[in-house]
Amino acid sequence: MRWDAVPSRARNVLEEIGPSIAGHADELRADTLVAILGGASTTGRKGDRARFTFWKPEEDGEFLHRIILSHPARDWAATSVSELLQFGIFRELETHEPDLKLAELTLLGLETILAWVTAGHIFTISQMYKEPSLNG
Repeated sequence: MRWDAVPSRARNVLEEIGPSIAGHADELRADTLVAILGGASTTGRKGDRARFTFWKPEEDGEFLHRIILSHPARDWAATSVSELLQFGIFRELETHEPDLKLAELTLLGLETILAWVTAGHIFTISQMYKEPSLNG
């Protein structure tokens, strides 16, 4: 997927959550960590907000527990986040509560974010503070 195909407000969300996702890529691939957008759905309504968090799955895979990692607390317009679901970067999760809207990072989303980090569209902390080369 091309970076410039994603609407600018959704790109802004990815620029903020991408470094945290990239930093936990191995755990996300191994399903020992889940990246969740709370309040996100494909039909995000104006005025609704979505928040990014990491969750740890239980051994039975049925329940998740929110955990605090180094990602700063921040929320975004649900309409901006809904675009990430439309592109398949996140997908809606079924919940037992009709008002609870959750979306999970997809494998496509993880690999796309990692490709965008490699291409220089999303900057991780290590990329921003890389030591200058002595060779120029």
